[in-house]
Amino acid sequence: MASDERGDHTTEAQGATTLIEVLDQLRDDGFTGQLIAQDDGTVKCTSCGESTPATDLIVDGFQRLEGASDPSDENIVVWARCGSCGEGGVATIGFGPNASDADQAVLDGIDLDHVSNGGALPD
Repeated sequence: MASDERGDHTTEAQGATTLIEVLDQLRDDGFTGQLIAQDDGTVKCTSCGESTPATDLIVDGFQRLEGASDPSDENIVVWARCGSCGEGGVATIGFGPNASDADQAVLDGIDLDHVSNGGALPD
């Protein structure tokens, strides 16, 4: 798998268009943990229980998804490594009209602009 100096995955999307396809592909690539958005703008790692401020999260990649039957059912799947335990984890964050307060707090803090492969999934 190709990566740049930060370790970002730079592969092309593998045709995954549903949430389940994206999560399956990420799990196969070692992102087995979960990162849960919290109301205080942190993400909690389910592997170690520690929380990381969204502003400090180093994102390896992300994929935006819309619901098949409802385009306003918008999610962004973000994959990163926990800053505390190093476990690869995935956060599924709602955006748009259906975003929760926790989702919005994390989206307000997370830096997706530096991710060179927004939308591309790892091999």
